[in-house]
Amino acid sequence: MDEPCVGTSMTEFARPDDVKSMTNFEIGRTCQCIPDPLISIPGPLSLSSAPWIPHGADRISCLPDAILRNIVARLPPKDAARTAVLASRWRPLWRSAPLVLIDTHLLPDYGARGPLIVGARYPRAVTDAVSRILATHPGPFRCVHLTCSVMDEHQDELESWLDILAAKGVQELVFVNRPWPIDLDLPATIFRCTSLVRLYLGFWRFPNTDGAIPRPAAFPNLRELFLSCTTVNEWDIAFMLEKSPVLELLMISGRPAFSTLHLASDSLRLKMSVPLSQT
Repeated sequence: MDEPCVGTSMTEFARPDDVKSMTNFEIGRTCQCIPDPLISIPGPLSLSSAPWIPHGADRISCLPDAILRNIVARLPPKDAARTAVLASRWRPLWRSAPLVLIDTHLLPDYGARGPLIVGARYPRAVTDAVSRILATHPGPFRCVHLTCSVMDEHQDELESWLDILAAKGVQELVFVNRPWPIDLDLPATIFRCTSLVRLYLGFWRFPNTDGAIPRPAAFPNLRELFLSCTTVNEWDIAFMLEKSPVLELLMISGRPAFSTLHLASDSLRLKMSVPLSQT
């Protein structure tokens, strides 16, 4: 499980331990570049520190639905779903609030131990929970971060997730495949996610834009594109620039399949290319 393979795109002749070290370094760097979601991680609760409320009045439930939905949308998914059992007033709020799903928040420690490196135990329960949440919540999806799953073992879920994300209007998607393999094919279904504003991809083989591309293949709202350890060709980058008229940030980390890159974009303000560490 999670063993290096010979002849990867990262390095062809390095020893397995060296490949594992470089991969873990890239996993850490990828996670550092992921934008922080507007989520409140739960802390210990103490009734002794809570203010005394006369007659047990529930003033929070008296707030307008729009404010309550905003509150629910800022909770980790497990806690957001649990608000439905508080009272009948809260029951429909989780399903009507824009979904914010960070899969590391489904771990027992809410991801406090940091990124899941190569060799770490694979949390299969998280993959199952993600499938249930994506299927159950009607959308829209404000922010979805998927970084815990070995997608090579879940090809059916991979296709299904992207179909659901496209249909329910995902705006921010962080999709990091847990290697190995480090160059698993990303389905071209990603091009149906036309509502994207941010797209962060890690450890994939980018879909061949010379082949059959689903319609409509356009990203009219995409402003940030980050590719980490993703096998991508120069013409694929040109395709994304053409289809992303408001793209402002392009960041490429790792080893793309080109040595030079010619960019043509009126909207691009910042581009960064970070080579893979050679240590």
